[in-house]
Amino acid sequence: MSEEQRQKESEVVQEFKLEQDNELRFEVESKEKVTLEALLVQWQLNVLGPADVEEGFSQVCPLIYHYGYKEPGSNVMLYNLLVTKLAQTVAERMEANRQSRRENAVSGVIINTCGWVKGQGYQMLIHAAKAFEVDLIIVLDQERRYNELVRDLPETVKVVFQPKSGGVVERSRQARVESRDKKIREYFYGSAAQFYPHSFEVRFSDVKIFKIGAPALPDSLMPLGMKAEDQLTKLVTVQP
Repeated sequence: MSEEQRQKESEVVQEFKLEQDNELRFEVESKEKVTLEALLVQWQLNVLGPADVEEGFSQVCPLIYHYGYKEPGSNVMLYNLLVTKLAQTVAERMEANRQSRRENAVSGVIINTCGWVKGQGYQMLIHAAKAFEVDLIIVLDQERRYNELVRDLPETVKVVFQPKSGGVVERSRQARVESRDKKIREYFYGSAAQFYPHSFEVRFSDVKIFKIGAPALPDSLMPLGMKAEDQLTKLVTVQP
């Protein structure tokens, strides 16, 4: 074998080893991120997918925390607790997305707040803004709310006042109640009746029923180190 042939063979072996090493590194990285990537793909389906005219945005693998009441004011402490947890989970998913998709990573989230913006509802709005660490808030045609947000939020949060478009009217309370009830029904039946729920009987001995929240007790009857506010998020067994 000539010197030139040996050199070519050596180059082929080196090239093969390099490709093999690259392939090995790729497999290791894939195994480390396979679960994370699955979560990111499911998350992006919700964020990047186009909205359907009737059904809205895709509901594939939504992130949901059970609240159990029709109105936020029914259990404010539990509601704020779930908002904080939701914000933490969203932040973790966004950070994971940035690390794995540097060129096409998510840049943030859009939060649609509740229509209750007076009194305690306003305080819950402030809590959500702080929990999600928002940097931009758009106030639609409520100048007083705009001034309050500018006053109560740090300077790092940009608050923008946006007038309503001509012809737009505010929904009545009855309209909001009907819209909420419709969403609750869609959760179980789907918007286009693609789900087929049915009833079946089970024995009470086979199930356990819980509710969130217990009756408030005087401080003198509370266990040592426990506060009355803790009763609002306590799991209580319900005897059928």
